[in-house]
Amino acid sequence: MGYCSPEYLKVVNEQEEKVNQNDNHTLSLLIKIIIILIKIGAISVAFLM
Repeated sequence: MGYCSPEYLKVVNEQEEKVNQNDNHTLSLLIKIIIILIKIGAISVAFLM
């Protein structure tokens, strides 16, 4: 079996939480950018008609 001290598990869990937070932040930023692009597209279509 591998080395698995409580301190090692704590560090791994902290790193996993950081990665998950970064993924959520990146995903929400991507969704905001897509929504802004859709709004810009809708406004430009409204002015062209």
